[in-house]
Amino acid sequence: MNDDDVSSHDVMVAVAIKYAGDWDKIFHAIKSRESYTPEDVRKYCSQLTSKAITLADTDYPEEIRRHCHKPPFVIFYHGNISLLNNPYRIMTVVGSREAQPYAMKLTSSLCKKAAEDGFIIASGLARGIDTAALSAAAPYPGRSIAILGNGVDYCYPSENKELQQLIANNGLVCSEYPGKTPPKPNHFPFRNRLLAIVSQTCLIGEVHQASGTMTTVSFALNYGRDIGVIPFRAEDHTMNNVLIKNGAAMIEDDQDLSLLLAHSTLRGA
Repeated sequence: MNDDDVSSHDVMVAVAIKYAGDWDKIFHAIKSRESYTPEDVRKYCSQLTSKAITLADTDYPEEIRRHCHKPPFVIFYHGNISLLNNPYRIMTVVGSREAQPYAMKLTSSLCKKAAEDGFIIASGLARGIDTAALSAAAPYPGRSIAILGNGVDYCYPSENKELQQLIANNGLVCSEYPGKTPPKPNHFPFRNRLLAIVSQTCLIGEVHQASGTMTTVSFALNYGRDIGVIPFRAEDHTMNNVLIKNGAAMIEDDQDLSLLLAHSTLRGA
């Protein structure tokens, strides 16, 4: 790439904008040394509608740089990117978009208490469990991270527009997809591996087999994260109790969650 008169940061941002955050296309462009003039770089960078941090930057989140499968070449964001710097104080929360009221209520209560205790809640801003988790944490400054499967200026679902703005003002909204890039099915596994890598603790609100939540759980297990799961009745046919039987911590109340978070915090001490 011809990056005379422009920084490596600008070149990487330009490539990410050109290919709408598609990791494989960006990788191919870099590997093949796709040519860009300074004018090309400035043209693409002029489309930037948020802040951006790249793998070429020294302040790129270290946990993502060192351990993430296919770390994003660029993270586009609104808010405080430094919230990603302490994974031992972050709890990722994931679960069904069609969660039962019981799971929604308990997730909200647990996340509110965790935020009050100084932990940061990270989730995906989808309907259901994600919304319950982030709605509970977002009012507390510096206690919420939304990681999106679409551009940072695209709101999905649309009813979370005010919540997304609150998180941008009070916490961090981030994505490897720029601007108003719409969501696509293949974006969400990439989003899920980020949700798994940014924290040492993952709380499962409600999960069903062959779901996006199970994808995140798989990433979290591969990354060696602590897993906590809300228990369900046997007749509810969720995967929650299966995960508990296989070794995940059962989280019934604030005390259970505090013990799980304390364990994760000690790992970072």
